[in-house]
Amino acid sequence: MKVSFLGTSDELEHVAGRPTLILLGLNHLPRLTLFTLFHPRILRHPYRDLYRLQADMAPLDERGRA
Repeated sequence: MKVSFLGTSDELEHVAGRPTLILLGLNHLPRLTLFTLFHPRILRHPYRDLYRLQADMAPLDERGRA
């Protein structure tokens, strides 16, 4: 699965520097899902001073493997 975030360079460096992300689920989805990011790319957004982080994302199982 691919993911994309917009933010300042500091915000995206903070996200890209972490090997895992936790996503909160809604009503019928699991409450928390742990994902790992790989192949992160940070691109300059054409508007304002924002950047775009694009990465591939895979869910981790209960043993911490993708």
